Amino acid sequence: MKLEEIGFYTLTDERAMHAGEKSLIWRGEIIVTGRCNFNCIYCRRLSPKGIDQNLALEVIEQWLKDGLKNIRFSGGEPTLYKPLSMLVQKCKESGVERIGISSNGSAPFHLYEQLIQEGVNDIAISLDSCYPVLADTIARVKNQWE
Repeated sequence: MKLEEIGFYTLTDERAMHAGEKSLIWRGEIIVTGRCNFNCIYCRRLSPKGIDQNLALEVIEQWLKDGLKNIRFSGGEPTLYKPLSMLVQKCKESGVERIGISSNGSAPFHLYEQLIQEGVNDIAISLDSCYPVLADTIARVKNQWE
C-alpha cells in the first residue's frame, strides 16, 4: 500500500523519501478553539478563547504561499468557532484540495451541510465508544448519540 492511499494525514511516498527542512508545507492543521460542548475525560483543555481570526488568516496565507494542499480545522470543537466558514471559504477559493474538520459530531446537521457547500470535503467525527452509555461517560454529556 502506498502512503497516499491511507488518508488525509499521510504524505506521498515520493515526498516522504525526499522531505527536508526546505520542503514546502502542503498540510496544515489549525486548532481554532479550545471551546467545546463536551467535557471529555481525555481532553487537553486548551484555552476556550480560540485563535484570533486575523492570525488564523495570516497563518493560512503563509501556508498558501508555500503550496498548501490540505488543511484541517480542529479544536476543541471547531464548529463552535464563528469564523470557521470564512476560513473554509478562503481555503476553497485559494485552491486547497482537501479541507477537513475534526468534530465531535454534535453540531446541527445543517451546519455540516453548509460547511460541505463552502468547501469542506473531509469530516472526521470522534466516536469514543460504540456503546452510547460508555460514550456519554467519556464525554461527560448525556445522550450524545442522539
